[in-house]
Amino acid sequence: MAAAIGFLMIIVIVALLLKGKMSPIVVLAIVPTISALILGFVPTDILGFIADGIKTTTSNGILFIFSVIYFGVLSDTGLFDVIVNWLVKKAGNNVIAVTVVTAMIATIAHLDGTTAVTVLITIPAMYPVYKRMNIDARILLCITGACMGVMNLLPWGGPTARAATVLQMDATELWHMLIPLQIVGLVMNSVIAVLLGMYAVKKGAGAGKGVEVETNEKEKAETEALKKSRGYLIFNFLLTVAVIAALSTGVGKSYVIFMLGLCVLLAVNYPDQKIQDKLVKKHAPAALIISATLFAAGAMVGIFDGTGMLEAMANAIMAVNTSTLFLVSLPFLLAFVWEPMHIFTASCLWSCRLAKHTGLHP
Repeated sequence: MAAAIGFLMIIVIVALLLKGKMSPIVVLAIVPTISALILGFVPTDILGFIADGIKTTTSNGILFIFSVIYFGVLSDTGLFDVIVNWLVKKAGNNVIAVTVVTAMIATIAHLDGTTAVTVLITIPAMYPVYKRMNIDARILLCITGACMGVMNLLPWGGPTARAATVLQMDATELWHMLIPLQIVGLVMNSVIAVLLGMYAVKKGAGAGKGVEVETNEKEKAETEALKKSRGYLIFNFLLTVAVIAALSTGVGKSYVIFMLGLCVLLAVNYPDQKIQDKLVKKHAPAALIISATLFAAGAMVGIFDGTGMLEAMANAIMAVNTSTLFLVSLPFLLAFVWEPMHIFTASCLWSCRLAKHTGLHP
């Protein structure tokens, strides 16, 4: 009974998100609550399950808030623009160089772990170049997406933070284990960028074969007003290196490091309170949406665990077959089942827990 309701709940969640009728936050919190009620649990028990689940996501949720705002403000100072302009200049009119530079820019831009900032840095910078050189814009999207996937392994990226929540360990500790895999991913992204560049050349891409793209002067003026001089940018770069170094060595909690880094970044670059408030409010929506979704996912996992649905689902899967061949193919089976779920629910918490209950290491 519990296993059937658990699988049905996942299907309902995916269906609701596909239709776009509700926010993921609402879906991830309400549907599991209804499932628990159907299983006969009283509201007080369910509230306890939710509280236990959210406790496991608190530190990572706070991390999201400060890391997203930190890198958003860092982008406002113009540090990324300097790097992007330098890379674009080096690429020149070489199509393959342009695609490789795209991968480098997307990788650097996704240091914050959010799609919005990465897209706002990479696409406006590279799209005019792609149009001017008649390179298929889908290549730009493909490379950007591939780089975001690899950079999501950072401790403040969604998948790593959620997996760390399931494993009940610090996200930075988990990241240290994933660094070799991340390096391989970065190398593969470079290879993909070269291959796509060669493909674009075969399709007729090249200098002077495209069209110019018009720019919005008003938005450009607002962006320019926030940019800082070279001295500030050097300080910002060194501050970011120090923050990442602190995260890599694990000298403190990641969200504490980002909180202090953000405070220093705002105090040095924008000492005016009104500007500080404006920038925090500017980037807060993206940060809060991610954190709220993580908390809602934590509530879902709390109900999964508390009601016994996860264990029942794992037992149902293992009861299908216990042969050696089945056990060897189990990781692939689970990946085939939960990857579509992860795409639509934006959370791998439940799938990592399911893997753990079936004896696999998430």
